[in-house]
Amino acid sequence: MASSAIAGALLNATFDERGLASLVLLATASVLNVEGDAFALSLNGTSTILSSSLPVPTRTFDAHGQPTYRYSAAGDLTVHVAYSVTDAFVSKQLTVSSARHAHNVTNVTLFAGARLLLDGAAPAESVVARSPAGLRDFALFARWSTTGALITARNPFLTATPHGGGGVTLSYEPMMPVAPAAPFSADRAHIGLHLLTQRKMAPPAQPLDEAEHAAMQRCVRAAIAAPQRASSVKINVGWCENDFQIDISTAAGRAEYKRIIDRAASLGIESILFAPRNSESREHRQRTECVSERLSCR
Repeated sequence: MASSAIAGALLNATFDERGLASLVLLATASVLNVEGDAFALSLNGTSTILSSSLPVPTRTFDAHGQPTYRYSAAGDLTVHVAYSVTDAFVSKQLTVSSARHAHNVTNVTLFAGARLLLDGAAPAESVVARSPAGLRDFALFARWSTTGALITARNPFLTATPHGGGGVTLSYEPMMPVAPAAPFSADRAHIGLHLLTQRKMAPPAQPLDEAEHAAMQRCVRAAIAAPQRASSVKINVGWCENDFQIDISTAAGRAEYKRIIDRAASLGIESILFAPRNSESREHRQRTECVSERLSCR
């Protein structure tokens, strides 16, 4: 099957008969060859499907030339692997469908031992950015002398493992069902290239290159569903003024809360989390009666 190419703003990508074949960083014309772009699926905690052992998939293209590969596996399973090229990344998403039986997808390996070679050379080092808060891995960064590669996915519970010679494995454990008429879509993976600055992030941040940090930021921003804003959204949380102690049913309480609202407005805040108490509410009266009744019984 002939290869195909897609151009982005910062990189170009080529695809072969089984997936991503290479990335070209346009700023330097450096070529990152991706050898063995494969995936693996573990079902029900007992069986594993490795794409490299399956027959060559069929390939289709959307209106923008983005490829999707269709694999047939394990009798009743079909796996679609869809790729898309953005300005700085190639994204990869697996969707698993079952024709007859229900399964539990216990593990998804988005990159199963893919080997990364930049202009024919393995990376000088590969580092894993890990969560300091008890989650797992965030991303794997492969480094050459002046160029780096980011491999990550939209999941904070990743397991990213570098192997000798430029190999990389990226997986997570979804524990999600797939059944007839209920396909499972794995979290999207991303791979991209960037130029290293040779400047490390200052503690307490992990010692990542500033370009690696910026690449991860770009990747996260691209996944944000809400529209990007030119300025921040400011909100006043009334709890911080102990507004739960302000009785809004009284004139004094309303005057006090008006001062809070006026002060927030003077600071340019247009929204407030409004949660005062109201002694005239039915719920408040019932709660007060219950408390009084319990006290009278003591």
